[in-house]
Amino acid sequence: MSRLSIELEAVGLFAPGWPDWAAARDCLRGQAPVPEMTDVERYPPPEGLPKNERRRSSRITRIAFAACEDALAASSRDRSALRTVFASCSGDMDIVDDICRALTREPVALSPTQFHNSVHNASAGYWGIANAARVASTSLSAYDASLAAGLVEAALQLHDQPDAPVLMVCFDVMTQPPLSLARPVPIPFAVAWLLGRDPACSLGQLTLNPFAAPGETALPGALESMRRANPAARALPLLEPVARQTAGTVTLPMPSGRYGLAVDFEPAET
Repeated sequence: MSRLSIELEAVGLFAPGWPDWAAARDCLRGQAPVPEMTDVERYPPPEGLPKNERRRSSRITRIAFAACEDALAASSRDRSALRTVFASCSGDMDIVDDICRALTREPVALSPTQFHNSVHNASAGYWGIANAARVASTSLSAYDASLAAGLVEAALQLHDQPDAPVLMVCFDVMTQPPLSLARPVPIPFAVAWLLGRDPACSLGQLTLNPFAAPGETALPGALESMRRANPAARALPLLEPVARQTAGTVTLPMPSGRYGLAVDFEPAET
C-alpha cells in the first residue's frame, strides 16, 4: 500500500510565543507576528499526574503533555483508550549529559529520577500514568525524520484498526552546551495530532505517500528559521494549510533519505 488516508481530528501545539494551537494558527494565517526564537518562560506542569510524578517530570515531558492536552481540550475521546505515538529526535539530552557527567565522578552517584527520565519512552509512561491508559503506545526516534516516522506509524495503526483513534505527538526541547555544539536545538517545540478515520469529526483528510521523491517543503522568512530550529517544527509547512483550511501538499524528510513523505491535506467540507 503506497498511500494512507487518515482524518485529522484536532491539533495541539506548544512553542515559544505559542502556548497553544490557537496562537500558532493566528500566526500561520498571517494574522500575528512570528514569535522570537527563545526559551519559554514557563514549562507547564503535566496535568493529571500525582504530585510526586509531576515534580519529577522533565521539561520534555512537560511540552509533550502541553501539546497533547491542547489537542484533546475539546475532544470527548476516552483518553484511557487512545493509542499513542510519541516521536522525539533526541529525547532529553540535558539529562543524558547530567548522567554522563555523574559517571565521571567518584563516587558515582546516579539520580534515580534522572535515570528514569533518560529513557526514551519516559514521556509516554507519564502519559499512561496520568490517563490510566493501558492500550498500545509507541515511542520512536528518527533524527530529523521523527515527525514523518511518527505520522507513518500512526497511519499504519489506523489502517490496522480504523475504529481506534491515535494521538501522535512529536516533541524536542532545546539543548544546552556542550551537546548543543554537536546538535543545536535553540527552541522547544511540541505538536500533537488526534488522528482517526471518521470524517464526521475531522478538520480535514491527510493522505500520506511514503514513497515520494526526497525533499523538504520550506517556508518563508522567520517561519523557516523556526522550522529548522527543532526537528518537531518540521510540522510547520503542514500546519499552515491546516490553519488556513486550504488544500495543500508538503514533503517531509523520511528516515532512509531515499524517499520523502508527501502529505496531501484536504480540508473538511463545511
